[in-house]
Amino acid sequence: MYQKHPHTQYITFTFQYFINIILSQVISKLHGQQTQKVVCKWYASSHSGGDVPSFTDFFIKNLKPKNKAYRISEGRGGFCIVVHPTGSKSFLYRYKIHGRDAAIALGKYPTEVSLLEARQKYNRAYEAYKSGQDPKLSLSPPPPEGSTPETPLPAGVTIKELMELFITNWSEHNHSKRWSRANRLCLEKDLIPEWGEKKPSDLKPKDAYNLIDKVARRAPATARNLIKAAASMYDYAIRQEYVEFNPFVLKFSKHSPKIIPKSRERILDEDEIRFLWKAIDDGPGTSEVKRSIKLILITAQRPGEVAGMRFSEIDGNWWTIPPERIKTEKKVGLGHIPRPHMVYLTPLAKELIGEPGWAGDIVFPAIKGHNKRKGTKSAYKSIDSNALNKRISRKDEKGPKGKKTVVKEPYYGLSQWGPHDLRRTADTMMNSIGIDHRHVEMVLNHSLGKVEGIYNKYQYNDEKKAALLKWESKIKDLISNSHERLISI
Repeated sequence: MYQKHPHTQYITFTFQYFINIILSQVISKLHGQQTQKVVCKWYASSHSGGDVPSFTDFFIKNLKPKNKAYRISEGRGGFCIVVHPTGSKSFLYRYKIHGRDAAIALGKYPTEVSLLEARQKYNRAYEAYKSGQDPKLSLSPPPPEGSTPETPLPAGVTIKELMELFITNWSEHNHSKRWSRANRLCLEKDLIPEWGEKKPSDLKPKDAYNLIDKVARRAPATARNLIKAAASMYDYAIRQEYVEFNPFVLKFSKHSPKIIPKSRERILDEDEIRFLWKAIDDGPGTSEVKRSIKLILITAQRPGEVAGMRFSEIDGNWWTIPPERIKTEKKVGLGHIPRPHMVYLTPLAKELIGEPGWAGDIVFPAIKGHNKRKGTKSAYKSIDSNALNKRISRKDEKGPKGKKTVVKEPYYGLSQWGPHDLRRTADTMMNSIGIDHRHVEMVLNHSLGKVEGIYNKYQYNDEKKAALLKWESKIKDLISNSHERLISI
């Protein structure tokens, strides 16, 4: 049976485009070059359906250069052409990997590749991407006949040994101690038992999917942490030329929706704040834990920053948090010199902090573990922010076995909340009482935009002081209605 040659399909579309180009040239004399842009968009969008390609040689040759380079997509799968100010044109394949934009240059047109050759390259890369492989590898030239394939992976190195190399040679030098330790624990718990004795190249994308899905069924948050740790380990392996592809950079959320984090929106209302202030005082727990929970609400700072407070960081009424303890300032590749954050301490905040005691410089020392013996100051350490979570979420009972009575319900009898929700509550309520939103952002030490963060060095100290004093006044109004007391130090 007779079938039309595929190239005959171009004739109809070329004719349509040719008519529109003539019309656009006439109209552009009156309205400038905007019409040609509209026609190009119309052509690309109206011919992207079915199996018929949008780009033709005639279409590409009629793309005119502008003051800046611009890109036109064919409308499917990231196949693009870029027109440079010099008039040169090049093909590009754009895609996303691990949530980030990536691109592969397919060649300059027509000196390096023809339209057909560019499309063939794109098809190979696109199919590799859809099958979970690295698109760049699909475009690598094949090895010469008779040559032995190069194996960059050192002989005998297992995934367990790769983990040790990653932790000791990279993570410990570029991550915080806590982050590096979390990487090790996460990998040792869920990756090493099943894959530790195998080679890194043996773990394929489908294996990574199955592993993450299994962990996500048990603990979605743990699965997210495993993705981060394993992806970072394989990135290290690629840089060291141990492997050629990272199986943990794909979109796991499509395969296992449970790992998608739920955004927290918990905000305590005025009645809950009033109730909690007394419930924390009357409930079980150490004075250090109780005071630090309240101080998060008063200062609106991160739980870890409050829990790790030092008296040496306080000068008068100002608390200076060093950059190595600030979440947004201790990242690798920050792009600027890490900056400290100054927090004004209101009278209520200073009363909660108290004076230096048996733990020396540590404001909120841990009582258990290393601090149980109070004779060695070098053994003292701050309470962990996880201790605050446990105190809030746990259920406490008192009395003999079989006759125990509940002295504290989980979350003090309220709907679920955590230490960070106190910070969100402070943010929301400070905005609600008329404090300028920008000044609230400065109090919370939220990151500025990239450009503003480089040029705007103003500290907003006067504005932060005024905001926190106004916020303290609001808190005092709430707790005074219930005749609340501060915890005695």
